[in-house]
This record gives sequence, C-alpha cells and structure tokens, in this order.
Amino acid sequence: MCPLRLHYCKFKFMKNMLSFALIITQVSIVSQLFSNESADCEFNPMAVAYEKVNDKDACLSTNVSIDCENDCLTSFGGKNNLLTENASRQVEIIDKFDSYKTSYFFAEKQKYSDSNRDVYIKKGKLIFYLTADVGSSYTEDFNQLSVSADYTVEATFSIAGTKDPHGLVFGGKSSTDSYRVLLDVQNGGYLALKKYNEGEWKTIVDYEKSSVINTKPGQPNTIKVEKFGKYVNVYVNGTKLISNQNLPDISGTTFGFFCQTIKTKLSVDDFKLVGTGR
Repeated sequence: MCPLRLHYCKFKFMKNMLSFALIITQVSIVSQLFSNESADCEFNPMAVAYEKVNDKDACLSTNVSIDCENDCLTSFGGKNNLLTENASRQVEIIDKFDSYKTSYFFAEKQKYSDSNRDVYIKKGKLIFYLTADVGSSYTEDFNQLSVSADYTVEATFSIAGTKDPHGLVFGGKSSTDSYRVLLDVQNGGYLALKKYNEGEWKTIVDYEKSSVINTKPGQPNTIKVEKFGKYVNVYVNGTKLISNQNLPDISGTTFGFFCQTIKTKLSVDDFKLVGTGR
C-alpha cells in the first residue's frame, strides 16, 4: 500500500472517530436537559422550596429558583415562549380614583357610608374618613385572581388629623380575615406587618422605625407588597423593609385599606394589583 493511501485511511479514521464523539456529546447534553434525574435546584428564598426541574409544569411554578427556572425554560423552548403561553392569565388592575364609574372599589358607583366610616372620591383620590372610634378597613374582593396567585399590590397613602396606624390590606379571605401592612408616622415613622382575624390581631413583624417613611402631615407614602408562594416582601417608598417573610396560611383575594382612629382622614391614590388570573 502506498504511503499516500495510508495517510488517507488514517485521516478518514480520525474523522469518523471525531464525528462519533460529537454525537455522544450531543446525546449526553440532551439527556441531561430532559432526564428525570436532573440535579436539585439550590434553595433560593424567592423560590419558596427545593424543587427539581424535570418538566414544563415545574418551569411555570413559582417553586423553582431563578437559575434553575431559566435552565428549565430554555430546555422547553425558551422563556419568552412559555411566558407567552401564560400571558393571557395575567390580571392587571389599576385604580387612580378618577371617578366612581371607573373605580373598582365602589360597587354601587357612589359614595359609601355606614356607622363607622365615609368613603368617597375627591380630586382623584379615595378618601377614607372614620366617623366612629373603632379601627376599620375598606376592601374589595378581586376574585379575578387565582386564590393562590403570586402578585404585586401597591397604593399611595397620605393622612391628615391623627397619625395612628393606617395602611394596606392584602391576602385576605375576607375583610375580617386578612394581612395588613401598617404605618405609624406619629413618632418618626414606623412599619409593622400584622394578621387580623375576626377581632384578633397577630403580630408578624412588630413596629420598626425607618427613615424612609415620610412623617409630615399630608406627605405621601407608597406601600408595596410582593407575594411569591407563601412569602412576601414589603416596600415603603421603593425601599425594601421586610424581606422573604413567611406567611404560611396566606390565601385570598381581598385587598384594600385600613384606618385606626376616629376623625382620621386617609387619602389613597394609585392602587395597582398585578397577578395571575384564574
């Protein structure tokens, strides 16, 4: 056999071996992406729990850490593709309190009054005025949301008169069974997270002072709550003040506002709720 022929055979053999190795590598990568034996995701507080990324449902759940979720979504055709599938389920509710007709908080499309409170719209704000010496909430059931939905809810508050606690109601099964983020601006600005259930208060996070809370009469404070699984983050004026707080029994679609003391006039603006629909 001539030397030229020998070199040609060696070249062909090496080429075939390289092609075979490439095929084995590709099969290994595909198996790793779709195998039921995929590695556990590392725990991430935003992920709520340890979870294996093995299927499409796991990708769409909130029980997957951010890194693992991205890997999983890529395996099933890309994040944008899956988000498009879920886009029709997103609920976005914005209330700027321009009128009774357009507001979500006035079922009868007019001022609301009872023995404890007057609630009405004036100059583009919801006004919540307590007429009795008893704490009171004013809420709405946004049942467009899934009961277990992840969501972000926020509103802007300003207060005149007394400066006792006021704030945002969220995650409620009803107006008398819900969570409240409370501001007390009287002594320099304090924030608390509490659960209210049929007249009983449970403190989740006790009042803590923060310099980001505006304390002068009439100054606005924006409260925002991010819910993911059974956890929440709480922000005031864009600063996170409560992180990854576990609320194991949170489940509900009632949201609204709370005021504590008689003759308190609470102004609410820019209510926004974004979450997953039913």
